[in-house]
Amino acid sequence: MSTNFEMYDRIRREIRHLGQRAGGWQFLFRAYPDIGIRDIWSWLRQLDNAEWIKDEYGREYDVDDFLETVEACEDGQPRDLYGRNYWRDAEGHVFSKAEFS
Repeated sequence: MSTNFEMYDRIRREIRHLGQRAGGWQFLFRAYPDIGIRDIWSWLRQLDNAEWIKDEYGREYDVDDFLETVEACEDGQPRDLYGRNYWRDAEGHVFSKAEFS
């Protein structure tokens, strides 16, 4: 079972997909290279602009709760990197610029 997370960016006034938690796997972050989101540090800066963070079931998270969810997946199975749309940042987090759900 997987759970997708999204945020509302109050600066850009848009909803942005944060990524996906899937049972037993590492967290998969959604990258947005066109606006400079390619690693965990750029996502952390974006979370400063979050008016809200929700999962696909409507549960709300504050930034700390969301980050705890990500950290809880750190010991999960490593995700395979299929092609150029996936990469690991310097901290080992997996990113994809492809849309996914």
